Amino acid sequence: MKFDAGYRFALESELKSNRNEFRNNSLALTEKLSGSYFEIAFWRFFMKEDGRILDPETIKKVITDSVPLLENFALRKRFTNGHGNFSDENEITFSIHHPEYTGLTGNWKTQVAQLTDTCLAAYWNEKAHNEEYLAIAPFEPYINSTIASSTIAEVKKQGTAYNIKAWEQYVITVTEKCFPGYKFRKNKSNSRLRFLKQLTDDYFLGIEYNKNWVAKSVKSLLFEFPEDFTLILMHKEYDPKSKPGYINDYFTLEDENIISLGIAGNPFFYSPAFPPAAFEIQTMLKDPAVTTTSIMYRKPIVSFIKDDNGFTEVKYDQLHGELMKKYLYFYLHILSVTASSYIEYIEASIVKTLK
Repeated sequence: MKFDAGYRFALESELKSNRNEFRNNSLALTEKLSGSYFEIAFWRFFMKEDGRILDPETIKKVITDSVPLLENFALRKRFTNGHGNFSDENEITFSIHHPEYTGLTGNWKTQVAQLTDTCLAAYWNEKAHNEEYLAIAPFEPYINSTIASSTIAEVKKQGTAYNIKAWEQYVITVTEKCFPGYKFRKNKSNSRLRFLKQLTDDYFLGIEYNKNWVAKSVKSLLFEFPEDFTLILMHKEYDPKSKPGYINDYFTLEDENIISLGIAGNPFFYSPAFPPAAFEIQTMLKDPAVTTTSIMYRKPIVSFIKDDNGFTEVKYDQLHGELMKKYLYFYLHILSVTASSYIEYIEASIVKTLK
């Protein structure tokens, strides 16, 4: 069995039939998030204009009213190759019935930033989080070096020495930690790195992101990291080298060996925090000397320290990169916590179609 129109119809039927499982998972998740350092996950749809979070019972009512909507859980072609939300740019449609929600208004960026700071402080106040983070992040974002003093001008022309390889491996390591059961599979990856969980002898459920986007974002100083992970269903015969145009093919549900299931996140709590790029910009703007325009031209602080033997130490200020390393760890952790209820529901529906 491959991912043809018949299979997609069967999967959509299961998604709709099992929707109450997703509802129950999301209701339980609401209780888990409330009052915790992951409460920031409510910011997108459940924050009042004064910055306070709606009470849990109101949030639960929105969940209970939204899940039964007829248009939800329809499997369709994505309108664009972007990932913005579940209603416009996703393979699995989901709309939220929330009469009181009028969109993010007023001073919402400042309010979200304040809640983010509160949640981050509580999160990193736990010893276990710090120990786990330090165990997997022993690298510096920028590469310090010692060069011949005569080559300083040439080195400056080469630009910032970003530790891209270490950063890419860091993303892989944190992803595997936050999504246990999903292991990086190099032989099934290309420009998109894939983390797969075997469902049957022939089928895998996976999480993927664009490797090139990670490298590109690091070089731009804005450590954006893939804000969006994509859920995929893959047949073992999928060959990542077989189709040069595979990205557009499976995004539009036309590849018989791989199918995109859209955003790996719970639609009620997505994005679960400020995306890394937005967090980075908000952090930079706390400096009065920084403007929105000047951010795009910022460079890390670097010192050139000459000695008496003809050598120069190139030393970067690692503070900004370290800040982003810690935030990415937090972001992936909260993403995994909020997405698990949705991914488990998707997995259970898929398994029924494969019997």
